[in-house]
Amino acid sequence: MTTKAPPKKKPKPRPKPAPEPLWAEDHLDPRIEQRRANVKKEHARGRRRVVLALIAIIGLGSAAWAITRTPLLALEHARVSGIDRTTVDEVVGAAGLDPGTPMTDIDEHGAARRIEALPWVATARVRREWPRTVRVEIRERTAAAVATAIGGGWVLLDHTGRVLAGLSAPPGDLPLLDGIPPAGPPGSRLARVGRPALAVAAALGSDLRARVVLVVAQGGGDVELRLRPEGSVRLGRPDRLAEKLTALRTMMARVDLRRLAVLDLRVPTNPVLTRQP
Repeated sequence: MTTKAPPKKKPKPRPKPAPEPLWAEDHLDPRIEQRRANVKKEHARGRRRVVLALIAIIGLGSAAWAITRTPLLALEHARVSGIDRTTVDEVVGAAGLDPGTPMTDIDEHGAARRIEALPWVATARVRREWPRTVRVEIRERTAAAVATAIGGGWVLLDHTGRVLAGLSAPPGDLPLLDGIPPAGPPGSRLARVGRPALAVAAALGSDLRARVVLVVAQGGGDVELRLRPEGSVRLGRPDRLAEKLTALRTMMARVDLRRLAVLDLRVPTNPVLTRQP
């Protein structure tokens, strides 16, 4: 009896080794490794430069701020020109030009606006003159008429209706407005209903102001003049005002106005004169 030999077992295949990574440290090209090191160093240098630049900027800003606070750049002189009715103290106080104020803190436009809020000031210009002076140039308003005031007394008005100042008695060289609401305190504006009479008063020259006692506001915007020593002039609305005042001057120069009752100049080319009986 023959016995069969057992079949030979096939050897198991050996597992293939895993491929090494492409960028394994053992296989890095020395040039690539040097390049990576150089990039890291360059990034570090860039960060240091940014930090140093920020430190320098902060230092320069602090130094500049400190220089602006030095007494060498602080306000010492405020030069004010163009004032007659307004005082230097009023201008300096309104503008906030206190001695010792840092020159860099002075807002020229803001200071000018605050000065122009003063009753008599029409325009103001503020300029810094380094290192320690501020110059203020002012143009004041001109009084054109007088009106009664709220609470009693009188006030001066310019041609725009700005209340300039209070008075205890009206001056004799300016026309007095009548028939309008009393005006407010200095710095306020005349009520709109009084603007037609004010426009006439502002247009009167010195020759007519010497003859006009009152500029009276009538209903509907009409205006009438009361003359000295007697009589009145009807102007109607203050349109064609230059023609009407020219006609009034002509009548005063060429016509005997004694016993004048009414001179009607509502149509300036056709004046109508009525005398007292």
